Amino acid sequence: MKKIGSCILLLFVCIPVEAHAYTPSDIFMDAVRTFVAPLFSPIVTSRYPDQKTFIALPYLEQMRIIQGLAKHDPAGAWRFLGSTEETITSHSLGHIIGNALFKKYGTRGITFCTPQFLYSCYHGFMETYLAQKGLTDPSAIERVCTTWFSADTEEGSNSLNACIHGAGHGLVSYYGYDIERAVSTCHALSVPMQLPCYNGVFMVAPLYTQTNDVRGGAWKLCENITLDLARESCERQAAGFRTMSLIADSTRNADGIASISNEALARFTASCSDAPTISANRRCVETAGHIIGSAMQNATDIKDICSSASAELRRECMVAAASEWVLRSRGEKEAAAKATCDYSKSDDEKTHCVEIIERAATLGRTLHHPEELDTFSPRPYEQQ
Repeated sequence: MKKIGSCILLLFVCIPVEAHAYTPSDIFMDAVRTFVAPLFSPIVTSRYPDQKTFIALPYLEQMRIIQGLAKHDPAGAWRFLGSTEETITSHSLGHIIGNALFKKYGTRGITFCTPQFLYSCYHGFMETYLAQKGLTDPSAIERVCTTWFSADTEEGSNSLNACIHGAGHGLVSYYGYDIERAVSTCHALSVPMQLPCYNGVFMVAPLYTQTNDVRGGAWKLCENITLDLARESCERQAAGFRTMSLIADSTRNADGIASISNEALARFTASCSDAPTISANRRCVETAGHIIGSAMQNATDIKDICSSASAELRRECMVAAASEWVLRSRGEKEAAAKATCDYSKSDDEKTHCVEIIERAATLGRTLHHPEELDTFSPRPYEQQ
């Protein structure tokens, strides 16, 4: 699996169609598409462009190439895209391939997806599944995902969550951008599946509800959300949506790799004070902390950037940043990260800070690919 960045743009949605149940005949046709049809399909040789040439092309040209490759060999198209450096367009292109994988292979097509580009392949796949199969029973979403992925392993759990998260994207378009119905469907899932589903809904919802102004409009979505877990997800994803403002501040080196300056991160952190509620401000600062922790190399920079947050939330920023830093270092930076706890206002706060960093270090040592974590989801060590 390839390292991914923190791009959150989602530019592709599916048009909903009339719902119908997922029947045994559908399962049979999935098997036919998977095992029989390829035997009678003509062999198609596609010319894959050079990776660096591809990422330098305009988005519409990239989209045309990916659509052509995915039409004949979506699995190969995904392997090709996964071999390229991530850009601002990578996530939306992954959606296109996920769409094609379902059309060609049925439900088995999701097994070709991998976590690159913030799980975009899974997202596109589930969008198309819902658009074509419909939804009469929310548990059908879980059945599709649990058929191919098990939560018994780290990789399986990540893929299962990505599958459910993709379903959240699909629910938004399936219900004609009726956010309340999408949230209600997520709530009907089993408890472990609710949060990734909510995250999928609220990651794309601001794009389609006329509330996507960078100065805080995305938070308007959260005002009428009454379910606590859904509201938390909404506020986190609204904060994440605001990170699009960071894209304008990013720069690229000679190899085309994007980076964000400390000054840009400080401006973003300070902008969290625009949040309409205390809880939204807190979620925003925590999100900023995770972004800072994923980008910084030392504790001093973490402290300096987090000082841009409002005084009452600077500690939350530093704890989130330090824990993210040590998590992504697989625990190697544990001692240095604990230095940020010295800025706690009380012994109890310092103890809590140290405990979170220790749990983050422990988790980091067990994960194979901590660098691929979704920046905008809560960490398990934060919930303890």
